[in-house]
Amino acid sequence: MASFNTVFIIGNVTKDPEKKFTSSGQELSTFSMAINQWKDKEPIYIDVECWEKKAEICNKYIKKGSLIHIQGRLKNKKWEQDGQKRSKTIVILSDVQFLPNTEKNNKTSNVNQEESNSDYLPF
Repeated sequence: MASFNTVFIIGNVTKDPEKKFTSSGQELSTFSMAINQWKDKEPIYIDVECWEKKAEICNKYIKKGSLIHIQGRLKNKKWEQDGQKRSKTIVILSDVQFLPNTEKNNKTSNVNQEESNSDYLPF
């Protein structure tokens, strides 16, 4: 049976992206998003990873409170902590679109329109 691993998410960024470098020198940026549920009052939180050029762009334009639409693939991360096996599902970002700011997040505008003619940055 064939499978398809692509997700589309619209939500607000819960913290500024955190820039890191792997031991081999690859740039990595991570941030979290809150996805509001239509009927449920409790949001879903998801961690996002961006690599190389995508990480550079995310660090430059994404800020806490930004409303964004992302496309990516799911990845399951596993590790051991204090003798306990842990896992979580994250999104590996492939595309990002910056959505219009509302009154609430106008203060955290993340795209300098002078630098970009489009608010969609395909990678």
